[in-house]
Amino acid sequence: MSMYRKNKKSRPWGAENRPPIPPTLFFNFLPAGHYVPARIQFYFDERLHKMNQKTALIVDDSSLARMLVRKLFSTNFKEWHLLEAKDGDEALLKLESTPIHLALIDFNMPGMDGLQLAEKILNRHPRLPTYLVTANIQERMKIRAESMGIGFVKKPVDQQKIKELIELLKDE
Repeated sequence: MSMYRKNKKSRPWGAENRPPIPPTLFFNFLPAGHYVPARIQFYFDERLHKMNQKTALIVDDSSLARMLVRKLFSTNFKEWHLLEAKDGDEALLKLESTPIHLALIDFNMPGMDGLQLAEKILNRHPRLPTYLVTANIQERMKIRAESMGIGFVKKPVDQQKIKELIELLKDE
């Protein structure tokens, strides 16, 4: 079977049903000095990068707040990929289609509020680290959130707060 197929949509070697093979494992089996086509090398490098990348879901009705968090992650935490949602329904759709490693949820949103969304997320993914991002943390809300295992990030979000959050995730 040739490595070069006419159908460009199919993956090399019929890999549709197999998990990706990290390039270090695959290319170690090749004889020394064996030429690996650049597009094959790129395919494996890209797959390995995606396997190591973590994904955070940012849910906020304010595009400015989402842009600020995106900027903080893109400049300081490049190993994270961000998904953004403007409301709870959009967040639940994105959560179903993509594995998420962290959820940052604004409390005040139209439709369902941050606690309701966090509760739905935790019902589907109980081990997902979930944090409410809010400027005013009320005692009643704090007690309810902590009983569900939800943390808090106080607005305005800055680099130090995100860094502390990422460090907490690494310790788990």
